[in-house]
Amino acid sequence: MTSHKPMGWVGGLVYGSIPAVVGYFIIAHVAMDAYQMGEASKSWPSTQGVITHATLASSRPSAGKVSYSADIQFAYEVDGRQYQSNQIGVEAGPGATHSSDSSNAQNMVNRYPTGKAVAVYYNPDKPSLGVLQPGVTSITWRIIGIGSAFIFFGALLALSGMIRTLFGFGLFGLLTFAWMRKPD
Repeated sequence: MTSHKPMGWVGGLVYGSIPAVVGYFIIAHVAMDAYQMGEASKSWPSTQGVITHATLASSRPSAGKVSYSADIQFAYEVDGRQYQSNQIGVEAGPGATHSSDSSNAQNMVNRYPTGKAVAVYYNPDKPSLGVLQPGVTSITWRIIGIGSAFIFFGALLALSGMIRTLFGFGLFGLLTFAWMRKPD
């Protein structure tokens, strides 16, 4: 017969640190650059540009669902130099504009039809980086939320280990016990 030893506070810290480190990595290395650039883009200068290409694009990863995106390209000029870009906003993560729902991408194509004059916000230190929508995007906020959820779950695991050491049952055991307890 094997005996089961409680996780304890050390185990809670060890097991809790795994999702917390993953959450930190997601926030610090995936979303933070996009967040900071999104915030900075709110004060970028703007110039007149024109949409040069706007179509609904679709792709099917191997054995996956169809993924839709808005293929929007635009041209603009800064200090007499011509630039082209396809960035709607400053986003975190690869494929941030892809979705299995075509309606969002189609709405973007409708909002930015070919030939439309638009305001382009560009990085004054690197004018080749131009976007149509300055600010932090919802994709970046979602990635920050996912990272925060990992950190929160890791903190719960660590707290559970400490409670188990002090009181003899873990946080998850306490929740289970509270739900299973029958009223008298």
